[in-house]
Amino acid sequence: MHDVNHSSVSQDVLTQRQTEIDAINGKIVEPGQSLDSPTPINAVLMSRVRAIENNYTAGVTENAENTLRALRPLR
Repeated sequence: MHDVNHSSVSQDVLTQRQTEIDAINGKIVEPGQSLDSPTPINAVLMSRVRAIENNYTAGVTENAENTLRALRPLR
């Protein structure tokens, strides 16, 4: 048996709840912007998670597992 560990953001997406992506990645992106030190990977991740949230809050039904698989290339 393999134990699977999912991040809290992943768990939120799987259950279509509001994530804490702004509190997690926003704490990296915002200071980076103010210091003129871009954090493009974190900014893209925030954007993609927000898009996922917008889809399920807008009533669009997507398979959450496929959505999470789409995010894996960011690792």
